Amino acid sequence: MTSLKQIIYNGLRISYSVYGSGSHPLMLFHGLVGSSRLDSADIQPIEARDLRLIIVDRPGYGDSDCFAMNRICDFVPMAEIVLNELGIDRINLAGASAGAPYAWAAAAAWGERVKDLFILAGVPTVYKQEILNLYSGENLELYRAIPDMSLEELQDFFTRVITGDEVTSRGHGEVIPWLEDSTRNRCHGMSNQCSLQVQDWGVDFARIRADVHLFHSPADEEVPFETAKKMAELVPGSRLSVDGKENKVPEPGEHMASIDRGISWMLARY
Repeated sequence: MTSLKQIIYNGLRISYSVYGSGSHPLMLFHGLVGSSRLDSADIQPIEARDLRLIIVDRPGYGDSDCFAMNRICDFVPMAEIVLNELGIDRINLAGASAGAPYAWAAAAAWGERVKDLFILAGVPTVYKQEILNLYSGENLELYRAIPDMSLEELQDFFTRVITGDEVTSRGHGEVIPWLEDSTRNRCHGMSNQCSLQVQDWGVDFARIRADVHLFHSPADEEVPFETAKKMAELVPGSRLSVDGKENKVPEPGEHMASIDRGISWMLARY
C-alpha cells in the first residue's frame, strides 16, 4: 500500500509518501539525489515487511515547494508535522547518504521519541575541519569550493553534472522517479542541500537518545570510511557495521551500491 500526501508548513506545500501498513514506523531521509517516490522494485521488499515507511520530500524535491532553508535542522519541524499528521508517537529513523544530516538532526530534536537511528553511507559533519581533512581528490575540492558558491552557481553545476542520459539511465526512455524529482526546479533542492552540509547543522549530538547503527563501506569512493568511524564516536554506544572488508581501495559506484546493501541490511530487521 502506497499513499502520496501533502502537508502545509507556513503556507508552503511539503509532499511525502507512505509505503506499507506494518506496525513499525520508519522515517527515511532521502539522499542528495532522491525523493519520496519509489518504483515497484523498491516498494515490494518494503511491503513484504512489518513496516510503515515514511519519506518526506525536502524543499525543492518532488512536489514540495521550492524554498531555501538556512540550516539542516530547519527541516525537522516539517518532518515532525508529518509524524503528527499520521498519529505516530515512537519512530525509527534512517538517513541515506546526504539524508544522514537530517536523520541526526531529527534524532537530536525528538529525543526519547526515536528508538533506532540508522545511518547508511552517511554524509558526515563536513563543516568540521577534522572531518574534511579525511577527504581527498575531487570530493575535497568540491566541499572547499561550496562555501564560496551562490545557490545559482550550484544550480548551474548540478544542471551540468546531471545530464539527460543519466536521468534516463534505466533504458527504454524511462525516467527514474527520484532522479526526476531531484532535478526539478533546476536542481534547487540538491543545491540548497549542498550549501547546508558545509555549515553548522544546528545539531546537539548529546541530546540523541536513540540506538545508533551506522553502515558504511571501506570502499566508498564518495564518503571516506574513516568519517563513519568519527561519526560513531559522537553518540556513546553507537555501532558501526562494516560493509565488506576494511582497508579496501575506493571503487567507482561503491557509494550507491553500499546504500542499496545498507537498506537491505536495515529492512532485514523488520
